[in-house]
Amino acid sequence: MKITFTHNGDFYEIEVQTSGDTFLVTIGDQQYIARLLDQPDGGQVLVVGEHQQPVAAARNGEAVWVAMDGNTYMLRRSARARGRSAGDASPQNQLRAPMPGTVRAVHVTVNQEVTRGQTLLLLEAMKMETRIQAPIDGRVKALHVAAGQQVEKDQPLAEVG
Repeated sequence: MKITFTHNGDFYEIEVQTSGDTFLVTIGDQQYIARLLDQPDGGQVLVVGEHQQPVAAARNGEAVWVAMDGNTYMLRRSARARGRSAGDASPQNQLRAPMPGTVRAVHVTVNQEVTRGQTLLLLEAMKMETRIQAPIDGRVKALHVAAGQQVEKDQPLAEVG
């Protein structure tokens, strides 16, 4: 199965073949064997070779949002054909919550200039802190949340344009 994902506004395409709890992941000409293991505390760990990384995932329609190592990735089949990421909505650069959680910090204000990849706010979900980052260079057009606020999956957080 071919999957596209976005990170810092860039699209990447990977191919994933599954066999039970084992995945063969092909990125370009590199192949990786990965396993997703359930933990006693209800969490999950992604194992690639000798490297282990706690992960959290949430499904939103066709998209799967994966949070690991302080980053959030949106995975979906054939998103590239649509020309935009699943978290995008009208307006095009609206950032949405990848999963239910609590806004721990807001690092920007409306009308502030931001650069692609800059952390706009921190969202805590499933005991993990996720950085919500600017998808493009631009200006913060709107903030829809404040620090301490609970958010639902897919709730608008901010807009950058």
